[in-house]
Amino acid sequence: MHCVLNKMIFAELFIDMSIITIFSIVAGLILIIIHMQSVSSKRRELALIGVLLIIGGMTLRLIMSFSFAVLFAMTFFVTVVLLGADIIILFIQKRAWLTVSLSHAIMQREKDASEYDFLKDLTALAVTDIKESGQINLNGTVYEVYSENFIENGSFVKIVNCEKNKIFVKKIEEDFFRREED
Repeated sequence: MHCVLNKMIFAELFIDMSIITIFSIVAGLILIIIHMQSVSSKRRELALIGVLLIIGGMTLRLIMSFSFAVLFAMTFFVTVVLLGADIIILFIQKRAWLTVSLSHAIMQREKDASEYDFLKDLTALAVTDIKESGQINLNGTVYEVYSENFIENGSFVKIVNCEKNKIFVKKIEEDFFRREED
């Protein structure tokens, strides 16, 4: 009985509805949905116009036949449509956000990979004093390098790390070469 009453209320909602009323409510819903989809505050006017169109459409419907049941049904209908649209928009935006953030992470990982990674663990000769930065010669090619410690010109260095197109070196102690000779 209760279910039949609800069906009658919703059937009564759409019966005898004028084209102007239908257009007003549908256009209002569309404008509000467009506003919900955009992040820009420039479209606030659309939401305001949408709300006014919905209120106007509901008023026209109530003028034709006033009933609290019809008023409730219309309010419920508009609310369900807006909530459904909001859920769909959130789902679409979330998927878009995940896609964008995944592609951003991939691009960031590629950007973080140094073009000098192939030099890691190689030995070179310092051709300038390396205070915070300096230069090394590796197989005839001069590279700009960085070190946490002071390294004298003419010292041998080992490339210990390459990050974001910077080469980091560490001085090789002379004991290292003596062990190699023994």
